[in-house]
Amino acid sequence: MREISIINIYNLCKEILEYKPDETIIIPPSLQSTINALVLKPVITPKADILFEIAQYFPKVGVESICFVKGKDLNCTFYRFLNNVQQILLFDHENCILYGYTMKKVNRDLIEIKIVQVDLCHAQERIIFNFSIGYLDQSPESDSIEPLYLSALNQRYFLIITPIIPNYPTKIAKIIDTESKEEIQINPYLFENHNIFEIADFKVIQTHENKKYLLIKTGRICSFEKRDFYNSNSAQYTDKIETLIVAPIEELIDEAISQKKIDFSKYIIAMADQSQTIEFEPFLHFDKMFAPIIAKNLPFILYSKESFNKNSIDIFKFDLEKRVACKIASFEGETPFINCDDKGYFVVEASYSNLPDSNLQKLILEKIYLENCQRMKEELMIEKDEIFEKLYSYSSKVSYIVTKNTLKGEFKVYFLDDKKSYLTIKFDEGFVPVLDIAKNEINAFIIYPNFVKKLTC
Repeated sequence: MREISIINIYNLCKEILEYKPDETIIIPPSLQSTINALVLKPVITPKADILFEIAQYFPKVGVESICFVKGKDLNCTFYRFLNNVQQILLFDHENCILYGYTMKKVNRDLIEIKIVQVDLCHAQERIIFNFSIGYLDQSPESDSIEPLYLSALNQRYFLIITPIIPNYPTKIAKIIDTESKEEIQINPYLFENHNIFEIADFKVIQTHENKKYLLIKTGRICSFEKRDFYNSNSAQYTDKIETLIVAPIEELIDEAISQKKIDFSKYIIAMADQSQTIEFEPFLHFDKMFAPIIAKNLPFILYSKESFNKNSIDIFKFDLEKRVACKIASFEGETPFINCDDKGYFVVEASYSNLPDSNLQKLILEKIYLENCQRMKEELMIEKDEIFEKLYSYSSKVSYIVTKNTLKGEFKVYFLDDKKSYLTIKFDEGFVPVLDIAKNEINAFIIYPNFVKKLTC
């Protein structure tokens, strides 16, 4: 049997003992936005350390505290924020410094935003920049604030864009220099009748050679909303154009410093009309688990373009350095999840073979690589009540399969290099691997409760 450590997060960090697992909530964390509870959300850093956010999503959004676990020695640092941090914008894993922001109503017409820096090594928290924005408060009895778009380009420069909603009567698109306190304006114009304020989503990614890119999608609404509006011929269907923007962070900052303005129109890589929708990395399983580690080794990203008329989706690979895209796959109807490892992008097909007079069945998984159609098959024995849930793949050597057993209320994690070994997880628990990048192997798994509630004194 495979030797691997199974560690409960409560054994790593004594401070987290003030949070009790909330076992009454057993639905998946994907529904966390509807739950009046604290959620533990792990993120694996590019150095394979693990940052746990302890956050609330309802009735107020905010990150209450964090738990940082060093992958090398499992040394744990706990920190409770002094300010009401809405979201963590950046984690400088080299220096163990966090950046986040707070939002607070000043009055019915104004909100104040503060950018917070936290030095985890010295447990020091300070405000590095603050500014005010006009705000039309439509719910004065509530202290909730409609979100805007704020992102850290690096440790010094931050991007802010207000969406097109009534709460923000004055539209703002600018880069903030937290050292010089300078505010650099962004040209909102993209093309006729379309501008940057129609933003729908954005994020910063770090790829190989530590290069960073800003990804922006415009179009205001989500793909599923656009699809529903189109199919129903809804009169509310007004946001018909979408764009995808990919901008190198260093180039953006250089342009901001030298020209005192930024033009995003030259960074558009894809557009969709009223009968289409586009998305960055639409179906990637590794997005929340291994994304930071895999992304640093890849000079590519994926995006999709769906045609409502044809009921088909094309998948494109975009070369971040050459700024060219090529189609690597097309799907009709339901689109499978796309995974990634060090050999490329692949989909997984699962099938089952029953064994007579046995409570076991054979699970047959076939990995199909999209660019060369190479096929790799994996087989393992599982219980008849188990079904295939996910395949996690950091590399061709570090992969594991997750199955789900609804009757028992549990997941099982099987290791592909030792199929007789498995880890059992309850539905109300999560797990995250501790990786040794140098040896290309998993050293341990940390088990944690998905939902917790704070113990009252």
